[in-house]
Amino acid sequence: MKGVKYDEEKPQMYLLPPLALLEVGKVLTFGAKKYSPDNWKKVPDAKNRYTSGALRHILADMSGETKDDETGLSHKAHAICCLLFNLEKELEADGKASKNERVGEAGFPEHTESDITAKPRQPDNQEGGMFFTEYSLQHEQIAEDFARVRRTESSTQEKNIRKAGAAYFIRGDC
Repeated sequence: MKGVKYDEEKPQMYLLPPLALLEVGKVLTFGAKKYSPDNWKKVPDAKNRYTSGALRHILADMSGETKDDETGLSHKAHAICCLLFNLEKELEADGKASKNERVGEAGFPEHTESDITAKPRQPDNQEGGMFFTEYSLQHEQIAEDFARVRRTESSTQEKNIRKAGAAYFIRGDC
């Protein structure tokens, strides 16, 4: 008997480029250590400041400077972070992100309490950052999705994921 999962209308998260996401994650980690994990949400005049920041990183990259001097990380990844911050704020303001789509506010509706194996922990900073339990659930779901595609040897999805470097992600090197 085969299992059933009604997710055809949901975003196909395996399409996200894993190596690029890892680089963006490195930039976000640097920022979380330097400021705090949610500091970007508290910046005054965020839209203009993050748009300016994104453009500075894009222009630096266009001029041949591929790495940010302070972090040693990709200017493109820095620009993507700035754009993600603006997009998140825009979606929140427009009310387009339903409560179930907001990570950290609604949890993970597809998981039940019996799915949670990690013990709940305190936030990773004083002001309340991402909970490790939530991250573990996200990471496990992504890993399961990648593993499912990996098992289907003739799958076009697997070929595309391997081309994008997902084998690096699946091995746990991240």
